[in-house]
Amino acid sequence: MFCQFLRSSPRVDRNRKSPADIRQLRDLVRYHAKLTNFTTGEKNRAQNCLTVSNLKLDSVFSDVFGKASSKIISHILASPSEKLSDVSAFRTKGMKATDEEILEAVDGEIYPEQAEKLRIIRDHMSSLDLCKANLQSLILSTAEKYIPEID
Repeated sequence: MFCQFLRSSPRVDRNRKSPADIRQLRDLVRYHAKLTNFTTGEKNRAQNCLTVSNLKLDSVFSDVFGKASSKIISHILASPSEKLSDVSAFRTKGMKATDEEILEAVDGEIYPEQAEKLRIIRDHMSSLDLCKANLQSLILSTAEKYIPEID
């Protein structure tokens, strides 16, 4: 959307090639979209790992990658063979599900291969988040001179 605004700006003639900084900005924004797509794919793969392992966290948490759910997944990955018996330590302020509902949702068995795959996915997601944060900083610094036109 930002690129469309710049393209329609009176500063940019449609018949000429866009200025180099605009082309660079466009390229950075496209790359950010690509990283976002990668993140979505990794979230889908992580959800698939949980489904294959019969861990139904999506039935009790609105965000499977939220704070409480992530803590539970980390605990399960730290000791995959151990059954979770108490979830009170994972409770957060806005959690609506009861302890019993959560225990029922985590009553699956995660296979070692799925556990390792999930660890790799989570590491990749963390790396993608870092890349996106760095890229956002670069996009903002590149677009800084156009902010008065946007406002």
